[in-house]
Amino acid sequence: MRTVAQKLNIPLPKASFSSPAEAKEAKLRTVLLDVHERACAFFQECLRRPEGARAREYLAGRGLDEETIRRFRIGFAPDSGFLLRDRLKGEFDEAVLRESGLFSWKEASSQPSAVSRQVNSKSLDSPRHSANEAAELARDDNGGVEQQIPPFGRNDKGGSAEDSTAINMYSKFRNRVMFPIASEAGKVIAFTGRTLSTDEKAVPKYLNSPETAIYSKSKVLFNLDHAKEAIRKLDYAILVEGQMDCISVLLRDFRT
Repeated sequence: MRTVAQKLNIPLPKASFSSPAEAKEAKLRTVLLDVHERACAFFQECLRRPEGARAREYLAGRGLDEETIRRFRIGFAPDSGFLLRDRLKGEFDEAVLRESGLFSWKEASSQPSAVSRQVNSKSLDSPRHSANEAAELARDDNGGVEQQIPPFGRNDKGGSAEDSTAINMYSKFRNRVMFPIASEAGKVIAFTGRTLSTDEKAVPKYLNSPETAIYSKSKVLFNLDHAKEAIRKLDYAILVEGQMDCISVLLRDFRT
């Protein structure tokens, strides 16, 4: 009902919830939309900075002009694993950031390894970290993979997030061209990141947001928020595989 009302610009009465859990989930969805809007603006800002030059070159090489980049709100995720986190942590709780799908983390052990001490001794406000540091952040002190996200507000041992050991949180998307994924209502709910690494075998070429309280991959089509009116008018839709395929079709004046 809410989605239909938004499409028709019909105001809804104040929401009421059947349980505290339902109210909490609704509040989380609202906050996550705000997190993703802030993240999208951050990625757009990074694309305009000097460190976004490689990303701008890539986009120009794919035939995208500035107007198209602005229309799709394409951005750049810098190499640093900390800049986005530091931008958002003053506005949002750590538990919310973990639920956003934008971050990974590892728990700091009581006796941090030499690598952990070395990384933590560096300023988190540094505008750039090396590729080796970024890769190290994606692994735990025992050489394992990053930890899975625990349930909202709780750690993996059943305690509250506040009771857990120190968390080293870092950006999931690094050194990537960022394509925001919007809901049919035009709200940013997820991202796809295309790596700019010269060694594409070392990292996934494309990295997608995980499913969250606001994003379910099977229920979302990229660019539907822009194309829906043309689809209604022409009564057909063109489906393609990826974001660049979709944008390329649009640049050839196919609006559906």
